[in-house]
Amino acid sequence: MLKKEVYPMFETILLQKRGDGVTTITFNRPEKRNAMNPQMHREMVEALRMLKYDEETKILVLTGAKDSFCAGQDLKEYFYKKLYEEKDPFAHARDRELSHTWRFRELRYFPKVTIARVNGDCFGGAFTIVTSCDLAIAADEAKIGLSELNFGHFAGGMVTK
Repeated sequence: MLKKEVYPMFETILLQKRGDGVTTITFNRPEKRNAMNPQMHREMVEALRMLKYDEETKILVLTGAKDSFCAGQDLKEYFYKKLYEEKDPFAHARDRELSHTWRFRELRYFPKVTIARVNGDCFGGAFTIVTSCDLAIAADEAKIGLSELNFGHFAGGMVTK
């Protein structure tokens, strides 16, 4: 039987080590279909930087809680909340930098094998998580879409780089 360790230090992700070299990060906002928010971006930067130097972790698996992998950005929190409710004009720039840091630097250049286990919906910015991993495995029922087109944005963001 594998020893499992769960690290409760995060709010929006679950970090679990199985004891056989495999560590899993589960996006854990099922009520929002695991959409990314600023808190998740901060936690992913912290988790990836911690695991990069963790000698027990040989393989990192990313997946989503319940029926969704990740629904992309939580647009209300990412754009509206900081600017209109908190009145912080620089919040979006900070949040965007964190979002890019973990997906396009920390994950893309992670020194260990990374696997995206796409267990359900994968939309918008979540696609960049998949393409930053070394390997992706999708469930038969998984749906992948680049919803940025609906908002007049370039689909896939930095995926084409």
